Amino acid sequence: MSISSSSSSYAVASLLTTKGDILAHNGTTLARVGVGTNGQALTADSGQVSGVSWSAAPAGGSNYYVPIAYTTITANAATVSIENIPNSYKAIGIVAMAKDTSVGSRDIKIRFNSSTTAYSYVVRNNGGVTQNSQGNNDSQINLEFGAGQGSGHRGYVHMLINQYADTSNSKHGLVVGGGGQSTTRSVIYYGHYYWSGTSAISSVQFCMNFSSADARIESGSKFYIYGLK
Repeated sequence: MSISSSSSSYAVASLLTTKGDILAHNGTTLARVGVGTNGQALTADSGQVSGVSWSAAPAGGSNYYVPIAYTTITANAATVSIENIPNSYKAIGIVAMAKDTSVGSRDIKIRFNSSTTAYSYVVRNNGGVTQNSQGNNDSQINLEFGAGQGSGHRGYVHMLINQYADTSNSKHGLVVGGGGQSTTRSVIYYGHYYWSGTSAISSVQFCMNFSSADARIESGSKFYIYGLK
């Protein structure tokens, strides 16, 4: 369909006068609807002569995850920290894909807010019977996900913290993870962890071994933080 600006019935040229103007039918003929302000959305509005109006764009929905922070390290590092996590989300999710192929097998260790006290965890193998790892009042969460064991081996961790921004209670969460060679991945462990800190979690620190100088997180390791809106 085309509208000629020379039409006597639809004087388009004289109707559209300002950058961003649009045309709407008012029930009888075409009418100009002036452009709104930045960020506004065009909305159906029966109270207007043209049947539409510009208004504030609706707020986004809820109950979906959005990325908060992401980093891929480009050089070997003793530790990797993601800081300044906002406290405005319902929950946060943590994903780490790390490796240290320098010596033997490495475990991924995690601390919140650089705290070195009062962590506990129980992690079981994928059979759900054998208790592979347990710690109480430790200096970090110790997740035995096979991040080393030679070239091409990586460890994978997925964590969930529902009450991360609570300032009156300790923090609990669920974790699942695994590891394997460059062409093979497997879920190895899953479990529950606990941190007695009552401050909101604003930073997460990762390491292969906080107490060992030879431990390293190798270049190419990836770390993500997601927030549940």
